[in-house]
Amino acid sequence: SINLGYLNGLEILHLDKINSVEILRIDTPMGDSAPAYCTAFGKVFLAAMSAKELDRYLKTTELKPLTRQTITHAQALRDELTKIANDGYAIDNRELDENIRCIASPIRDESGKVIAALSYSGPTTRVKMVRLKTFIKTIKDITAEISQKLGYRENFPRKMDR
Repeated sequence: SINLGYLNGLEILHLDKINSVEILRIDTPMGDSAPAYCTAFGKVFLAAMSAKELDRYLKTTELKPLTRQTITHAQALRDELTKIANDGYAIDNRELDENIRCIASPIRDESGKVIAALSYSGPTTRVKMVRLKTFIKTIKDITAEISQKLGYRENFPRKMDR
């Protein structure tokens, strides 16, 4: 499935989707939300935050373990977000749900602000990590094109330090 979402406070809000044609698929209802810290969508937004904004987020959010893979330590999340900011994409490898893998990349406006994210997700039975990684270039190219149409001119990825 392909999803479009944005950060709504502390959670990711799903705005639109294109469902997979497969019988077994991820079918997230529109308007549904999820914690930012354990989703590819959310980590894209968190990676774009300033250090001050991220500190505020971490002070107001309990990093609860939703699966065995959920990042629950602030420094580990900070390290992951630095990598995401540098790479230009995020992966949720069974962090929100044991049966889902997802990759997301940011959509930026003309000022460079991350205003949305696009993701590809699927069930772990079909979407192994090796397969998921084959979508990195494609999703980054698509979000870069959308961002350019919105006026963004800087090259991906943006380097950030935490």
